[in-house]
Amino acid sequence: MSVVITNLIILLLSGFFLVLGADVAIKSISSFAKKLGASEYFIGFVVVALGTSTPELITAITGSLEAVKTFNSAFSNVVVGNLIGANILDVTVVLGIMALFATKLKIEGEVIGKTLFQIMALVSLPIILGFDGMLSRIDALILILAFLLYIRNLWKKEASIGKLEKDVPLRRLIKDMLLFLISVPIIIISAKYFVASAVSVAYYLNIPAFLVGLTLVSIGTTLPELSVETRSVLRGHKDIGFGDILGSVVVNITLVLGLAALISPIKINLALYSTSAMFMITSVFIAILFIDKKVITWKEGLGLLLIYITFLMSQGILSIA
Repeated sequence: MSVVITNLIILLLSGFFLVLGADVAIKSISSFAKKLGASEYFIGFVVVALGTSTPELITAITGSLEAVKTFNSAFSNVVVGNLIGANILDVTVVLGIMALFATKLKIEGEVIGKTLFQIMALVSLPIILGFDGMLSRIDALILILAFLLYIRNLWKKEASIGKLEKDVPLRRLIKDMLLFLISVPIIIISAKYFVASAVSVAYYLNIPAFLVGLTLVSIGTTLPELSVETRSVLRGHKDIGFGDILGSVVVNITLVLGLAALISPIKINLALYSTSAMFMITSVFIAILFIDKKVITWKEGLGLLLIYITFLMSQGILSIA
C-alpha cells in the first residue's frame, strides 16, 4: 500500500509541475500570436489549444516511448484513455463551467460556425480507424494529415477574416519565445513521472490502465484548459475559450493520438474503447449543437456537467463488470 501512496504523491506533484509548465507555455504562445494580429478564435483554436494540449502531447509521446522500451501495452492504453477522457472533459466539464461562470454564454466570431461540421468529422475519424482493434502507423499518418489539412483550411479562413500582421519586429517576440523554451523541459520531465506513476497505481490496484488514463490522468492534463477557459470568460475573451475547447479536442484526437500511434502502434481494448469513444462523439456533438445556436445557458452548462458524471458512473460499472 505504501508503494501506491508514494506513486499517488508523485502523480500529484508531477501533475502540478505539468500544469505550471503548460501555463507558462500558454501565456507565451498566446502573447506571440496576438502580436501577429490573429483573431481570438484562431488564437484559441490553434495557438492556445496547442499550448493547453502540451501535457497530453508530451504525456502521449512519453507513454508511447515507454511502451516501445518496455514492450508494455499499459503505457499505450493510458495514452488513449487520457486523450478520450480529456476530450470528454473539455466539452462537458470545461464548457459547462464556462457557462456557469457566464450564466448566459454568447458565442461570437465568424470562423466558429464555419468549422463545426469539419470538427465533428475529425473527432469521428480515429473511432472509425480504431474499430479493428489497432491504431497502426498508417492510421497515425492519416490522423496527422487530417489535422494538417484542417489547420490549412482554418488558416485560409482566418486570412480572409482576420487582420494578420506581416512585419513584426523580432525583438517583440523574443521574450515569448524564451518563456516557451523554458517551459518545455519542465513539461517533459513532469510528463514522464506523471505517466509512470499512473501506470504504477493502475498495476498495484489492478485497475485497467485505459481506465486510469480515461479518468485520473485526463483530469490532470485538462487542468490547463480549465484554467484558460475560466480566465477567458472572466476577462471577456470568450472566443479564445471556445477556440481552445474545440482546438484541444481536434489536437488531442488527431495530432497527439497520431504521433503516439506513429511511435508505437496501439492495440485497443475494444470493450472499454468503444463505449468511451461513442460517449466522446456524443458529448462533442451535444457541445457543437449548443455552440451552433450561439448561446449556452447556465442550465445547459449544468446539463453538460451531469453528462460527465453519468460517464464516470458508466465507466465504473464497466470496470467492475
